[in-house]
Amino acid sequence: MSPDTERNSQLANVDQLLEAFFRYKNKVLDQQQKTETNCKLNPTKSHILGMILREKNVWRLMWPDNSVCLPAQPPLY
Repeated sequence: MSPDTERNSQLANVDQLLEAFFRYKNKVLDQQQKTETNCKLNPTKSHILGMILREKNVWRLMWPDNSVCLPAQPPLY
């Protein structure tokens, strides 16, 4: 086997190892992201969620049949 052929073969093996490593790393990171929940509610997050839920309920009371009439958009300047 010539030195170039052997080197190319070794580089191909290294590339395969790197690709397998990165696939495994991404899989582990995806699993961690799915299992970790960052749901710590501080007062600000709690207030914002409360405002959103109240606003959503007001809209639901105003238009119970889901025919929401959105206000006109402001003019673009």
